Amino acid sequence: MADHSKFLAAARRVVTQEAEALTILSDQLGDSFGAAVDLLLHAKGRVIVSGMGKSGHIARKIAATFASTGTPAHFVHPADASHGDLGMMTRGDVVLVLSNSGETPELADLVAYTRRFGIPMIGVASKPQSTLLQRADVAIVLPQLGAQLSKVSDLMHVANAFPLVPADTQMSETLLVISQKGFGVVGVTDDSDRLLGIVTDGDLRRHMTGLLDHTASEVMTAQPATVSPDALAEEAVAIMNDKKITCLFVVDPAGTGAAAGFLHIHDCLRAGIV
Repeated sequence: MADHSKFLAAARRVVTQEAEALTILSDQLGDSFGAAVDLLLHAKGRVIVSGMGKSGHIARKIAATFASTGTPAHFVHPADASHGDLGMMTRGDVVLVLSNSGETPELADLVAYTRRFGIPMIGVASKPQSTLLQRADVAIVLPQLGAQLSKVSDLMHVANAFPLVPADTQMSETLLVISQKGFGVVGVTDDSDRLLGIVTDGDLRRHMTGLLDHTASEVMTAQPATVSPDALAEEAVAIMNDKKITCLFVVDPAGTGAAAGFLHIHDCLRAGIV
């Protein structure tokens, strides 16, 4: 007979994680949730629920639950709304819109319609600064429950988005790169793009006298803390907390030491980590 113990262990692990996720959700419910419930209770018309993709499936279930428990509710698909169903929404209704990112383009017409005709809208998304939550009358921010599994590669800045200069770059030009990229630091590389060091605000202060007479390699802190793109973002946060720093350069996991990306603590905060 096959050994099913590993399946049982996996199932228990999933259930435990789901329970922990519900606890996180419970802890993060705030005034906006109460305001949303108040809007729903005082709706003179129906509750219109909408969302795309997986959010749409959840929205459809919410609408069905509302209807079955005595609250008139209707699911409107965003694509159908853009092709004639917007007229189903009238003053007196309350619109509940679900979107993980808060930037789902298919929702644009529906959101604009509620704003034009003064129909109260409750937005539910995981990003506080998203378009949906910024335009909603009541914004409910969901914790990003999968954030703890995010990898550094999911969050890091790549290509030309992060600051790098060759080792022999004069500090006058290095300062321009630091200013242009806006992270307050710059990585220093050799001819093979291997990360040699990092120039921080502290390095600038330590070399204030005659700063512009130096090159980046003469000012940098050598062998800075780095992280692999395959590492969990939580590991990167742990490194930053331990080193009391706010950013990490990401290096090629193949062992070349080449700079592959850049991660700032703000990137982790926006993803719901920390």
